[in-house]
Amino acid sequence: MSTSAPNAFSNHLAQWVYKESIASVVLVQFLPKDIDGIKALMKAVEPNLPRNQPKEVIDQIKAKREIDSQGVKCSTGFIVDALLEANENHVKVLTCAHPLDHVFNRKEETKFRQGQDERQFVQAIVTHTDSVKDLMVLRVERAQLRDCCRAPHRPLVLARSFPEPLEEVVVLSWPPYRPRTACKGETSHRGREYGEIFVDNPKTYTMRLSEVSILADAGSSGAPLLNGAREVAGVLHGGSQSSLCYFISLRDLKEILKNWGLIN
Repeated sequence: MSTSAPNAFSNHLAQWVYKESIASVVLVQFLPKDIDGIKALMKAVEPNLPRNQPKEVIDQIKAKREIDSQGVKCSTGFIVDALLEANENHVKVLTCAHPLDHVFNRKEETKFRQGQDERQFVQAIVTHTDSVKDLMVLRVERAQLRDCCRAPHRPLVLARSFPEPLEEVVVLSWPPYRPRTACKGETSHRGREYGEIFVDNPKTYTMRLSEVSILADAGSSGAPLLNGAREVAGVLHGGSQSSLCYFISLRDLKEILKNWGLIN
């Protein structure tokens, strides 16, 4: 007599977190407008090319600067719970700031992508940035969002505390052209100093990073790390050369959002 297969692979809790949260995750694209102005800013930040370097090294640096000044940059963002949001005619999207690289401007327009089939864009305005904490908030008009996507865009709320080591967590992201990307992993450490992980720190980051054993692809920066209650426990900053990824710590998230007046 045959029996039903074991259900060990079903991942019911992770699937519930995914289904309840994925409509709140979006792709953010930064479209350069004033290319000459960006080049001038880049030159001000990095005015001199390194001396006594081979020609191919100099050419690589020049090529990277050219790409950085003209290329479209992407990140993942998600709708956040903010004070008085229910009474406002817009939503707030939290993402990381480093896709802007050399440019941190509070009034630059960007593009926020939502919608499942036509991949429509709506305009977003950068309202808050912090380059040393690698965080950015965008404002999106509710009416524009409703016009292109009927899915419920429920805001995600911050967790009270970071999960204990080896607890399961979920990352939901939107790498370019790959919406609804999901991955499950385990927590490792709630907050490491930046210098513990990365040798160089040219952007002088000051945030602590939560360490998680999980995978994430390029364009996933800014993705929410979610616990089993679909609460945000971190924001993806980047990966390392191993299977670990690093998230802007919950402590830093609460501190900067409180300073911006977005949470109590």
